[in-house]
Amino acid sequence: MCTPYTRNEPWEMGATLYNGSIYIEEHVSAEKRENAAGHNDRHKLMSYWGYRFETICNISKPVSELRRTRKANTRKRNASSQLSGDGQARGGSDSPQRKVSKLDDGVDGSSESHERGEASSKSGNRQVSPVVQEKEEEDKEEEVVVVVDDLTTMTDQIDLEDPELTGRLDGIVDTNLQYCTIARTKIGNNSIIMGAEVDCTSEPKKVPPHNPLSNYIELKTSRVISNAREQNSFERHKLLKFWAQSFLPGIPTIIVGFRDDDGNVVTVENFKTMEIPRLDTTICINFLDAVLNFLRKQIKVDNANVSYTIRWAPPYKAIEVEYKGESASSFLTDRFLKSQK
Repeated sequence: MCTPYTRNEPWEMGATLYNGSIYIEEHVSAEKRENAAGHNDRHKLMSYWGYRFETICNISKPVSELRRTRKANTRKRNASSQLSGDGQARGGSDSPQRKVSKLDDGVDGSSESHERGEASSKSGNRQVSPVVQEKEEEDKEEEVVVVVDDLTTMTDQIDLEDPELTGRLDGIVDTNLQYCTIARTKIGNNSIIMGAEVDCTSEPKKVPPHNPLSNYIELKTSRVISNAREQNSFERHKLLKFWAQSFLPGIPTIIVGFRDDDGNVVTVENFKTMEIPRLDTTICINFLDAVLNFLRKQIKVDNANVSYTIRWAPPYKAIEVEYKGESASSFLTDRFLKSQK
C-alpha cells in the first residue's frame, strides 16, 4: 500500500487461490529480519525504545480499577483589601477609595471585569483574573481589585504508587506479547479479511455484539522533530506507514511518543487515523486496489496446494507474480482445510 512512496523497500508475499478466495501471507526475508532487529547496537537500542514505550503506556487492567487516593488542595488568592459596596474600605475612612470587581471561583464571564474585556490567564481548569489597573475616561487613577477568598477542595486522584503503575518501570519488555484482531474491509470491489496486531485499547472489551474497534490504539515512537525538513520526512515516510497500518484494520487512534537521541520521550501526540494531515492517501488506496485487481487476473489455479510468489524487488520496475506450482508446504493448514469441507 505504501509502495508508491517507498519505492526502494522490497517486499515478498505468498499467495494461494482456494474456493474463489486468494489467501496471502507475508514472506519475511533474512534481510528484513535483520532490519527489524537492527543493523548495529544503536539500531537495536532504538528498536528496544519502541517496545519500551509500549510497555510503559500499557497496564493490564482498566484505569477505573487502579487504586485511588484523596488529596486536599488549598489555593490562596491575594487581594489588596476587602472593600464595601460603596467603595469605602472596611478598615476605616483613611483607606483610599477603590472600585472593586469580586469574582467567584468559577468565573462565568458576567463579572464587570470580563464584560470590559480585561486580560485573564488560565490555570488548570479554573480561570483566574489578575489584579489590573482599569483606565476610564472619567478617572484614570481608579484601581480594580479582584477579591477571592482562600479555597480548599478535595480531589479523588489515581494513586501513582499503585503497583500496576510502578511495575511498568521495572517490567521486562516482552516482544512476544500481542493482541490480534480480525478485521474486514473493502477496497474498491475487493473484500479483504485480515489479521492485525493491536497495541492496546482505551476501554475494557465488552461482550458481543459490542464492537471494540473504536477503542483500539496503535503506539509508535519517532525522533523529535526540530525543523521543517524533518517534519516533511516524518509525514512522507513514517507517518504514512503509521496511517496505512492503522487504516486497513480500522484502528482509529495513533499515539506517537517523540524522543530525543538519548531515548527520552519529549512529547506525546495523538493522531486520528482518518484525519492525518498532508498525506495523499488516495494514491495509496487506489494503488492497492489496482494491485488486488491485478492479482485476481494473475492467480488463476484454484488449488489449496498451489502457491504463487508476489514480489517487489530491485530494480523496482514492476510487481512480479511467479507461479510456484504444487507444494506440500502450503501455508493453508490441514485444520483449516478440513473446516471448509
